Amino acid sequence: MNPSYQRGLAPLELPDSVRRASLTLKVLAVIYVLGIIFAGLPGAVPTSLFETVAFNLFAAALAVLYVLVARALDQGRPWAVSAIRPLLWLLVVWGAYTFVSLLLAGKFRIPTTMLVAGLALFMPADDWPAMRLSVRGGGVFVMVAALCGLQTASPSLLGWGGYFDVHESDLNAALVVDCGTAGPPEQLVISYEWSWSRTTLLPNDEDQIVIGWNGDGADGRPMYVAIDLPDQSDGVYLGVSSGASGPMASQVAATWRGVFMMRLDLHKLEIRPGRIEAVLVRTAAQPSEQQRLTLGAAYIHSGVWRKDVPTVTCSW
Repeated sequence: MNPSYQRGLAPLELPDSVRRASLTLKVLAVIYVLGIIFAGLPGAVPTSLFETVAFNLFAAALAVLYVLVARALDQGRPWAVSAIRPLLWLLVVWGAYTFVSLLLAGKFRIPTTMLVAGLALFMPADDWPAMRLSVRGGGVFVMVAALCGLQTASPSLLGWGGYFDVHESDLNAALVVDCGTAGPPEQLVISYEWSWSRTTLLPNDEDQIVIGWNGDGADGRPMYVAIDLPDQSDGVYLGVSSGASGPMASQVAATWRGVFMMRLDLHKLEIRPGRIEAVLVRTAAQPSEQQRLTLGAAYIHSGVWRKDVPTVTCSW
């Protein structure tokens, strides 16, 4: 048999550091894939669907790159062997930055990427290849750095209140009240209308509209109560949201003597104009002395911002 053919069949001898780095990238790829799978399960904390989908797409792209580089390392490709140390250093620095940033924000997450890459990088090894980047290795390094950066920036870019989400300035809203003229009427018709100057992708969770009023009658009780509330159509429901907007809506409601709240299911409604109408009924006949009723409304988006309309004051 040809000796050169036998040598061609001999397994490729790789330094321990390179084999360890290849295993590290494969482990990270598996961890990222598991993270994508678990991200599809309902979580206790409401999150932006747009941000979640984009974050997982970035994670999937990173997992693919890790597998490609690991295969290149197993084959002893020079561009991968020479680029692995800079790549591991990048993952350690990015993992440490992410861990500290979350910790400062009051959140704790095990820095998996930093720990796994750090073990491969800092475990004793005397046979690390020289640190240099070829064109192909540099391209992979830049792609990994870009994807890591996009993952880090995804909340401020793609999350609720982020750059690509709707903001207070995009909402146009108005509260219209027919106060009447001859003293407090038996019924007050109020309507709240809203529209948007822009939209966003994959809206989810619930927005909240809070309409409230302050004004007591001569007996010290609220002058009006809501009796004819908006119809609960598909995607529009009465009550406080159990999602991200709920706590802020409850805070707004606490500032009014009378109040009702509507939930807007963005899965069904998306970011579109709308109108709701309600009727307030006077609780008792009022004396001819001067009376005043102040009404207001607030729109709350995903618990990250609220926009109040100018209050309306009815004086008789």
